[in-house]
Amino acid sequence: MDGNPAAATTIARKRAVFYGTLSYAVERDILPANPIGKVTWKAPEVAEEIDRRVVASLSKLARCSPPSRPSARS
Repeated sequence: MDGNPAAATTIARKRAVFYGTLSYAVERDILPANPIGKVTWKAPEVAEEIDRRVVASLSKLARCSPPSRPSARS
């Protein structure tokens, strides 16, 4: 909505919802058939990159969690 491309998972989710909506229209006899099946479409690749803005740094993580005790190993 801000002009940037949507994430691949967002596109796939919205397409699935749209497909379901059209299928429901077919069930209700509003459409004779689901036209989305005629559209050639390749799902975009999902990025496996981690967004560093949402991952806590080690210093922030240390401030949030209590210190851990060393475990006794046998």
